[in-house]
Amino acid sequence: MKRMLWASSFALSLLVVGGASAQDKKPSETDTTNAANAAEANQRFREGLDLFRAGNTEGAYLKFKQAYAVLQSVDVLWNLAISELRSNRPLDALAHLREYQADPRAAVADREKAKAYIEEAYARTGHLKVEGPPGAEVLVDAKPKGACPITAEIDVEADQPLDVQIKVENKSQHASVKCPAGKVVTVRVEGEGTATVRIGKHTPNGPPKDEPTERSTAGYVVPGAIVGLGVAGFVGAGIFTAMSGGAKSDAEAIAAASPGLCNDKASAACVPLKDKQDKQNTLATLSYVSLGVGAVATVVGVMTFVIWPKSKKSEVSVSPTAGGLLVSGKF
Repeated sequence: MKRMLWASSFALSLLVVGGASAQDKKPSETDTTNAANAAEANQRFREGLDLFRAGNTEGAYLKFKQAYAVLQSVDVLWNLAISELRSNRPLDALAHLREYQADPRAAVADREKAKAYIEEAYARTGHLKVEGPPGAEVLVDAKPKGACPITAEIDVEADQPLDVQIKVENKSQHASVKCPAGKVVTVRVEGEGTATVRIGKHTPNGPPKDEPTERSTAGYVVPGAIVGLGVAGFVGAGIFTAMSGGAKSDAEAIAAASPGLCNDKASAACVPLKDKQDKQNTLATLSYVSLGVGAVATVVGVMTFVIWPKSKKSEVSVSPTAGGLLVSGKF
């Protein structure tokens, strides 16, 4: 599924506050029988619009949420969803945008407009597919999500640890997974019986075990690059030392061939000797600098390798599939 880049805040503010869809219309009072509550909800809606115009998306979200609890209007629903998207609540926004798109009260053009924001919310959330024996109960973080087969993706917070439980009668399996933003992770449990294959950090027959840790790729690459810089510094120091020695030999040869050549340092005849001596000094300085860089970089690289944090090693089998990442196991 093609993912869109996030819309700019400026463009979004135009859409929410002054776009083609009727954001500024007074929300319908059809769904409430309490005129006083409806009037107050309308006031919250207007306050939400003002807060959004002022860039206060958090405040706008709270006002739209209060208004929608009473009015259940598609106009309020739209603004609630966009304020959720802009106040870092993409999971709630995705659900409300889909609800808006499916609502026949929304104009066709506005339902089409919602597609772009659904794309954005989808790209900022994780998505879970669970495959298990027919009738198996599925729970995510202990919250029931229905029984297998579940054909729809389960939208979840991106990059957050999840406990996926699949229950068949008195047996269950747990999978500890994280869903990257915009990606689909599939948890699959097949078969019957009493096998105790471990998935994630849980086993059906015992308490969770300590998880092993592993060093990330960056934990090797970054220290390696720093140490590589140190090695380059040492190599450079050797090269500059050799070149400095060559310049010194040339200067000594010139001085030996013409004693007293630079008694008058301002004379033109002294220039070749001075050039060689200056070159010798410059190369010697570069040699010292390169040596220092090499020593510092090597020490920093080794320290970085030692202190680089390790992440918990996944005990789940993960492999690429057409639908995203696959986590497999058996009862």
